[in-house]
Amino acid sequence: MMEQHGESVRFRSRMTFRDVISQISDVTFRSAWAQGFGAWSLTLAVALLVSGQPWEAWVPGLIIAIGFFTGLPIAPVAWWSYSRRRDLLAEDVEADRSGLTIRSAAGENRQLWSAYRTARETSRTFVLLTGGVGGQIFPKGDMSGAEIEAFRGLLQGIGILRKPRTIDLAKPALGLILGFALALVFVSVYWGAPPV
Repeated sequence: MMEQHGESVRFRSRMTFRDVISQISDVTFRSAWAQGFGAWSLTLAVALLVSGQPWEAWVPGLIIAIGFFTGLPIAPVAWWSYSRRRDLLAEDVEADRSGLTIRSAAGENRQLWSAYRTARETSRTFVLLTGGVGGQIFPKGDMSGAEIEAFRGLLQGIGILRKPRTIDLAKPALGLILGFALALVFVSVYWGAPPV
């Protein structure tokens, strides 16, 4: 149920396992480091496979690559830490132009917008980022269409929800290319052939 009082937006937010998987995958996909290490691992696994090595040599690299590309091996650990206190996964949020108030079983917390550098919207969540360690995730699962629109409008109005910059979209691709390139150089040196 959305309540709007002037500039205030109220909604309920509740984290689910799918939200955790979605968030981990999104963060991993946006990480140049994760994509670079994934490309490195995949290239080495393919090189070992093509060179006729036994499966024990290349399968671990393939599994590691999938882990870096998707982040899915982290999901059970993350969910375990979230689910230890399921009562804390539900939050009542009230947001206005000065900040937001979050109420949960742990208590009430008031945060000013100045704590956040930027916000990102995914298909399943709103993510508020501090620019350092931490942030806030609000899953959309329990939000109505009107609540989503109102919260999006508020975040855009205060200037923290913006379209991604081209460089932010290019960083994972650059990590991927660099990981492949470095792995190819490593493979060519390891096998004694000149670099491709």
